[in-house]
Amino acid sequence: MVLGCDTLEDYLTRSRHFGAVVGRYGDRIAGGRFTLDGVTHRLPVNNGPNSLRGGPGGFASRVWRVAEVSGTAVTLEYVSADGEGRRGGGLSGHPTVSLTYTLTGDALRLDYRATTDAPTVLNLTDHSYFTLSGNLLDGVATAYGRHAGRGSCPDRPPRGEVRRGRRGS
Repeated sequence: MVLGCDTLEDYLTRSRHFGAVVGRYGDRIAGGRFTLDGVTHRLPVNNGPNSLRGGPGGFASRVWRVAEVSGTAVTLEYVSADGEGRRGGGLSGHPTVSLTYTLTGDALRLDYRATTDAPTVLNLTDHSYFTLSGNLLDGVATAYGRHAGRGSCPDRPPRGEVRRGRRGS
């Protein structure tokens, strides 16, 4: 079960990333700008001086195509236009992104894949709230990873620091 909105229109107009695939990047880009391959890209800001979760027009506000469905998996796909979400500056490249949700026993696996035709930023995440118990208030989530980025808060976007992950608690 996923906590979410009742209609597509609700997701597009009210949800604030609720239940969405977030991109082209998760979290914040400080000052709404970054330099890639010597070129400074300016992004629209929507979180104080920062650009948050792909900014206005990011992946969370797009409708993804159902590319494949099998017994235990579904793959969604989205093709992003060069400059999408730009508003006067911004994101280069034309990435094609797929996300496969696979249910295996008591686990749900999310696999992201992407290709692009030009250098760009791409840091995807998911803002869904899942429960396999059927009760949204009776869940425990554990995330495993080999590495983790330094946490952030509204006035301190990530700085690219990567720490070794630790397993479980």
